[in-house]
Amino acid sequence: MPSKSWKRGQSGNPKGRPQGKGKLAILRDGLAEHLPEVLSTLAQSAKAGDMQACKILLDRVLPPLKAEEMPVVIPNVTGSLFDQANEVLANAKSGEIAITQAAQLIASLTNMIKIFEAEELTKRIDALEKKEWGQPWQ
Repeated sequence: MPSKSWKRGQSGNPKGRPQGKGKLAILRDGLAEHLPEVLSTLAQSAKAGDMQACKILLDRVLPPLKAEEMPVVIPNVTGSLFDQANEVLANAKSGEIAITQAAQLIASLTNMIKIFEAEELTKRIDALEKKEWGQPWQ
């Protein structure tokens, strides 16, 4: 049975890409010839009250706005990660930062807790191994 994987340096298509235009390119070229009339008809339909035509035009000319990320300034909170999370929530409650930003910041604090726990666990294991065998496991 022949191998199903390609060998390094072997082309999967030795003849290369076929010459000429593909079906999609031919279709686009055909539509491009009539594009001014199509757009004019679409604009006339929109002016006549066709809401679907309005939507098509507006979606292409004025796409929906995307949320813009803004830098967040949170006062330096000393204390536990719980205190820092409370400060983030207080800033969200007062409207100083967006709820989505608060959620991202609290998720970051949660990840910091996981990193801290993993680091602490590693230190404890190293200490136990050093106590048991005289050196940490490598």
